Amino acid sequence: QLRQTLNVTVVVVNLQEGSFDPLSIGSDMKKVHGVGINDGKCKTLIDGVRCKTYLKWKSLLFRVYNDKALKHRSNYVGCSVCDDWLVYSNFKKWYENQVGFNLGFELDKDLLVKGNKCYSPELCLLVPSEVNKFMISRAKDVNNGLPLGVHIHTNSNKYKAQINRDGKRKCLGTFTNPDDAFQAYKFAKEEQARNLAEKYKDVVDPRVYEALLSYKV
Repeated sequence: QLRQTLNVTVVVVNLQEGSFDPLSIGSDMKKVHGVGINDGKCKTLIDGVRCKTYLKWKSLLFRVYNDKALKHRSNYVGCSVCDDWLVYSNFKKWYENQVGFNLGFELDKDLLVKGNKCYSPELCLLVPSEVNKFMISRAKDVNNGLPLGVHIHTNSNKYKAQINRDGKRKCLGTFTNPDDAFQAYKFAKEEQARNLAEKYKDVVDPRVYEALLSYKV
């Protein structure tokens, strides 16, 4: 709720419920990357060192809303951050209470709902770096005009199936048609997901384990 009296902007905050409406902020307040609100409820600088959670929040807003960043990372085009997380204290409360926070896990938005474009507490999880890279590599497996994970083998003019494993591109073989190449990619990718599920079973949120175990290309 916004009230303006004698050119003074008053932000009304429901302190009892701890709610905060980012849309109620006056246009004169500087926002983080044009959208984020540091509502001042949490320290962002401790003993001269910037809080890691605050840096994660700023980085998220940068990736999603900075025009220059979007030009270099097209997979973020069309993404958004939910209204609740546009307020720093809300993001911090959620982030620091997730399984894996103390282990340095990374924010993921795609594991629970494939193709999800919205960062929100309902759809996001913290996952190990290796799992996050697994999800990111899926986006890199897209090749225009061909099935996921399939590329033209220029020397033989056949179809090559590739998967990203341990940070390197691994060839799964060459095939005479793209469908067979895709099946090889699909089998390898789903097996990789199951292996990751078992590897991190004891340290991740149970939802991460279940999602990896049932992962389908």
